[in-house]
Amino acid sequence: MTDSVFSGRRTFVARIRYYLLCFAIIQQIESDRMTTTQINARIDQALKRAIDEYCRSRGIVVNHFVQEALIGRLEELEDIEDLKRLRHEPTRPLAEVLAELDLDASV
Repeated sequence: MTDSVFSGRRTFVARIRYYLLCFAIIQQIESDRMTTTQINARIDQALKRAIDEYCRSRGIVVNHFVQEALIGRLEELEDIEDLKRLRHEPTRPLAEVLAELDLDASV
């Protein structure tokens, strides 16, 4: 096999390790063992009312809602960075990869 296949596998393994690390961090954040701290932010009154109403109607604590929103946004930003890096990775035709792996190229 060529170096490009090995580097692709290394990249894949590195990504899996990264996602497992992210998952572990998120689990730690969600566990009761994690200490908490307070943050303050000034937001529009209408937004605050909308958040309060949303949480009240669904039985969600505002603190949990805000924490989940922040975690979600951080994950989105990481995904955007991953996409930027992926766009610059070299690509190869599928038929070439299948031939290299001695697999049937009739997909």
